[in-house]
Amino acid sequence: AEYLENTDTTVPPGLQLTEHDSLSPLCKWRTRFIRENRLWNNWRQGNYTSHEMARIDQVRTLASFYGNDYLVIIIYNEVQLWNVRDVPTCLMTNPCDLDKTVHVDHFEILREDRI
Repeated sequence: AEYLENTDTTVPPGLQLTEHDSLSPLCKWRTRFIRENRLWNNWRQGNYTSHEMARIDQVRTLASFYGNDYLVIIIYNEVQLWNVRDVPTCLMTNPCDLDKTVHVDHFEILREDRI
């Protein structure tokens, strides 16, 4: 995955690729492989940081990722757009007006500007 190459690590000590003059530089696919392998190993060993999200019991919450950086959440009929690249941050709430009398039970992200 291309985004792994530029993703900052939040779990110490962080990935450190050592390159010396006597070694040939690592190609992009090798760097990505090493990062992905490290992420999977950290996940299996429980070495990761999680961020809690507020939730309401017994309320169906719909969520879908848009790319690697954004999460769209619908709770009741309220739409929230979150940036989850580093520390989760709510970018906007209710960018579109949903009919309060209609229960939303499914949504799909069609394009950058269409849900």
